[in-house]
Amino acid sequence: MNKPLPLPLLVLAVMAGLLVVVVSALMLLDTRRRRRASDLPLTPLSAFRGGAPEASSRVKGRERLTSKGATLLSFVCVFGAVGLALTGVLLAALARDQRGFAAVAAIPAAALDLAVVLVARRLRRDHMLVKEGRLATGIVVQYVPQGGYVLTYYDFPCADQVLRGQSMLDARTTGSPYFRTAKGAGVEVFYLPQNPRLNALSLSLCWQL
Repeated sequence: MNKPLPLPLLVLAVMAGLLVVVVSALMLLDTRRRRRASDLPLTPLSAFRGGAPEASSRVKGRERLTSKGATLLSFVCVFGAVGLALTGVLLAALARDQRGFAAVAAIPAAALDLAVVLVARRLRRDHMLVKEGRLATGIVVQYVPQGGYVLTYYDFPCADQVLRGQSMLDARTTGSPYFRTAKGAGVEVFYLPQNPRLNALSLSLCWQL
């Protein structure tokens, strides 16, 4: 006979379910605004000073974490350990044939593991951009507010074309990266020369030189 589900697991399951619902609703509501911003015409190549030369050769220097990167790395370490513990509890419940318990434990464990994986991928991507990428000067073309953050769209030159990228900037305080940009202003963009569609604003990265 299955044991009653512990209250902490029930609370975690409800919170995970609510999180999924809220995130899904926000994504649906934001789709229209994103589409409007991404459909803006590209900045003409002539708007960039000197046309569109290949951006400066790979920036050299030792990569180091920003304060945001250090926070995200701490998140990965701490909640990665918690996720592993929950996964262990889940496996133990399955071994004891406590399927009801395991079904509830699986929800917070999966949500936490997914969050850790996504953050770890973000850290890895940013490190690759800073370590292997090149710098270009882009132009901010649009903002899409999202709570305390702003999704920033920008155009930047690469070889003989103009590409559009997007990065999320913190806008919670007046010292946040968002307040160091303006629509139509120049911004530093890191991109991979072998795959320039993998790019990000320097201000948004978790690593710096």
